[in-house]
Amino acid sequence: MESPKVYIGIVRPSGGSYTNEFVDSRDYLQANLMRDGLLGGMIQASSTLIDAGRNLLVEQVLAKPRATHLLFLDSDIVCAGNACRKLLTHNKDIISGLYFQRGTMQFPLIYSYQGRHRVSGKMCPAFTPILDPVYRHLSKKRLPVTEITYATLEGNDGLMKIGGAGAGFLLVKREVFEKIPYPWFSFERGGEDLYFCDKARKNGFEIWADMSVLLGHLRLDPVGASQFLTQYQNTTEANEFLGEEPIARDLTKFLHKTPAYIKRKMRDNPVLETAERWREKSPQTLDEIRQFYCVTPEYLFELAQWNASNPFKQIINYLPKVG
Repeated sequence: MESPKVYIGIVRPSGGSYTNEFVDSRDYLQANLMRDGLLGGMIQASSTLIDAGRNLLVEQVLAKPRATHLLFLDSDIVCAGNACRKLLTHNKDIISGLYFQRGTMQFPLIYSYQGRHRVSGKMCPAFTPILDPVYRHLSKKRLPVTEITYATLEGNDGLMKIGGAGAGFLLVKREVFEKIPYPWFSFERGGEDLYFCDKARKNGFEIWADMSVLLGHLRLDPVGASQFLTQYQNTTEANEFLGEEPIARDLTKFLHKTPAYIKRKMRDNPVLETAERWREKSPQTLDEIRQFYCVTPEYLFELAQWNASNPFKQIINYLPKVG
């Protein structure tokens, strides 16, 4: 039986350039696959639209008869040199490594599927970031809390069936693209990668993640597993505060909802909920923006969570005492 032939596919933003850290990581990945006889080649697509770029990569790989897999590699992802080989060992149709959202909410970019919900009159797939299993898995690894821990392989116990994943480091078998009709990616609700995952699921394919394949998500301040662990712990403390009776009682009275509903909403991700409402309403004028923040209940939960957060506590400590 012939060995797999993986093509590394990169969408290059039009007019953009690669960071040195990404180039070093990509070259090390390529060299490891070549050494093991697994590299088919590297393909690139230049596009300002990420969904169009990913579709171009699929078209290129389907035009190569030897290609068995396409590894989507985003230009802001860094990995261990043998990360792709680790994913290959599982022999899954679709499998991702583990990396985290950049910005203030560093949630894992692997998701559970929550069924379909009506949004603006249209039935759409719903996905939720997988938090607790990721935290339990990583907390056993004793990762240093003061360093950016990414681009490593951590054990052999991280395989998990999921509902969807970001496509920053996503390994997909050729037959998946052959079975799913074009377009494979489309930038609709939830993003082009979750659109692909939903389409793959409807065509009978399972989606997996290996949480032991840790990746870095580059920004000015890189994000890795340690940052997620710290944020998760801070969020847990905040949720304990949010579960206290006074704030729950006040919101129950103000919103005319049950205490159970209030506590559940406060333990969800209100920042993402508020962002979803923003996309639905799409306020444009100053009056529309004011109205949005006046009538959006999810924003109240976001404010409550922010007031319970460690950054807010630190800010309060630095404010001058008044009175």
